[in-house]
Amino acid sequence: MKVVASPDYLARHGRPLQPQDLAHHEYLGYTHAGGSTLSFMVDGQWRNVTVRSRLAGNNGDVLVEAAAQGMGMTAHPDFIVDDFIRAGRVEEVLADFPLPELGIYAMLPGNRQVPHRVRVLIDFLAAALAASQADLPPAAPAASKPPEGDGRTGGRAKKGQRIPAR
Repeated sequence: MKVVASPDYLARHGRPLQPQDLAHHEYLGYTHAGGSTLSFMVDGQWRNVTVRSRLAGNNGDVLVEAAAQGMGMTAHPDFIVDDFIRAGRVEEVLADFPLPELGIYAMLPGNRQVPHRVRVLIDFLAAALAASQADLPPAAPAASKPPEGDGRTGGRAKKGQRIPAR
């Protein structure tokens, strides 16, 4: 996750130096993001910062485009903001204060066996996402061998089991 704003916005409103400086800036956030606070790692602890939302939406690309047009600051995952940063349309701010990582989870039913093809897909996606985080080419899927058990039933998922991917 990165907090970004356009060079024009930063020239007009100043560059925040600490997360709490965001209280004096316009923020562009998700409609259902759970309130008007952002969490930052400050001095080894998570700190919540209240932000003032100028615009709320449900599409990250649209919100980053609004930031590129100088409407405020926004926080989004790398895969949304990196093209805007490379093009010089937005700049990262507060890079020394990490935001929590977003997780991607596979939710599996706890009352059924997971089909082998589903397990293969989950393992492939986990390996590919982990490799992309390290800027390496995707590794071969980890599920090229059968999962635990005989490989035909896919084994049993634990109730509410989540398989995180980076």
